[in-house]
Amino acid sequence: MKTKLFPFLKSVSVFILLLFASVKINAQVDLIKKNLDKWRNDYPQEKVYLQTDKSYYVGGEDVWMKAWCTTIDGPTYLSRIIYIDIVDQKGTVVQKKMYQLDSLGSTAASFNIPSNILSGNYSINAYTLWMLNFPAFIFRKNIFPECFTLIRICY
Repeated sequence: MKTKLFPFLKSVSVFILLLFASVKINAQVDLIKKNLDKWRNDYPQEKVYLQTDKSYYVGGEDVWMKAWCTTIDGPTYLSRIIYIDIVDQKGTVVQKKMYQLDSLGSTAASFNIPSNILSGNYSINAYTLWMLNFPAFIFRKNIFPECFTLIRICY
């Protein structure tokens, strides 16, 4: 009789131990979830999306853009100002402008590509000041301006 009772008690005690462990783990998961929700509400993460009319430009052309600023809950204008700059391959800022967001968290924007710009790979960066705290979230899009020089031949 003793030999049959011991395995039963052993399995019951393992079951009770696992039950208490799962309750403890669920309590910790709930605490972590609560703290993450509080962090998200106290420090909303803004993200900027930028749409351009095309990717290839000629010096002297305008880059037409539409920008949106959002959070996880939808459009936002917490920062109210969006910064857009054009950066060359070396990381030098070629042009920089700031635009005010409307009540829907969006704005129209434009840049004039300088006519003397060198051909190459450039980046358009769009961000808010808050986003500078999280550089991985800065919006980047590559554009490719081309410089054409016309040679006039006189006879």
